Amino acid sequence: SVFCLLCVFFFFCVLFFFFKQKTAYEISACLVGSEMCIRDRHKALMLLGLARKARKLEIGEEPCGIACRSGKAKLLLIAHDAGDHTFRRARSYCRAGKPPYLCVPFTKDELGDGLGCNACALCALTDAPFAKAFLEDLPELAAQHEDILQELTRQTERVNKRRQEEKAHRKNVRFGKK
Repeated sequence: SVFCLLCVFFFFCVLFFFFKQKTAYEISACLVGSEMCIRDRHKALMLLGLARKARKLEIGEEPCGIACRSGKAKLLLIAHDAGDHTFRRARSYCRAGKPPYLCVPFTKDELGDGLGCNACALCALTDAPFAKAFLEDLPELAAQHEDILQELTRQTERVNKRRQEEKAHRKNVRFGKK
């Protein structure tokens, strides 16, 4: 009877360790190739959703056009299945306001799902750090558009420097300069 209990216990231990669910750490360590690409794409879409909640993203042709012409847009994103008319309008927006534009590897429906709307063919990031982080989350695009990434890095450094100066100024006003 003790032998039977030990056999049953051993059997369940073997089954548990053989069919054990992997933790997130174990899964991320074994991601390769297309699985890694899918994870990066999902992260990029989540970043766009975060940018929308932070009001650093314009969605749709008219808001993107206004952001580009006013110089607020840092990066214009176009879904890869957008129509020819949308591409022409996006290029004209970029000529007027000079932001770079990218054809992202997402469909209109995938972009819309990531942003919490039906479909989105065109969106503009109005914050350089968000734009830089988005481009870095898609390594295949970052490799193709190294010049855009360098410009966004330069803009991000300027934004961070300005924020540090503002923080130091507020501290000096509050406590007096020492």
